[in-house]
Amino acid sequence: MQRRDFLKSACAAGLCSCTVASLLAADEAAPAGATPPEDWRINFAKQRYGKLVSTVAAKVDATTFAAIIEEVGRFCSSQGSAGKFAGNLDGYLAEMQKRWGAKTEHDKERGIVRVSFQTNGDCACPLMSKATVPAAACRCSVGAIAHSFAVVTGHAAVCELKESVLQGGERCAFEVRLAAA
Repeated sequence: MQRRDFLKSACAAGLCSCTVASLLAADEAAPAGATPPEDWRINFAKQRYGKLVSTVAAKVDATTFAAIIEEVGRFCSSQGSAGKFAGNLDGYLAEMQKRWGAKTEHDKERGIVRVSFQTNGDCACPLMSKATVPAAACRCSVGAIAHSFAVVTGHAAVCELKESVLQGGERCAFEVRLAAA
């Protein structure tokens, strides 16, 4: 039996206080059209993730940290939509513009894609914040972007960070060098 079901049964039998009953009532689904309250777990996860990233950055050398956080970025990218655009770079660039408001520029002759994101003054990642992670955490985005472009093009891609909100910039900007087909 789930804890919640047990507590409901206990309350129905009169074995609990009004406090527990009110907590259970608050856990019920909100009425249609009501704005759900902000889930405290999201902020907690963001704070905890920030602490983890900051701790790892402080305990390992910069090269090791970059490798670790880029791997996290590649994992994040592997959970995304890049695979739907395999072989369709123009479609992926359009999706980036639509989904994330990215500005993209593709220099086909040189095999370079420039991508930039305007943010609200903080990291665009919902788990990162200037207040909780070091500027080197931008390597996560470097890993994610390189991975996504490799998936889309079917060839290696190298991503370079050009500007970052976490590093004091006005936006996050990247340059991706695509391997020749």
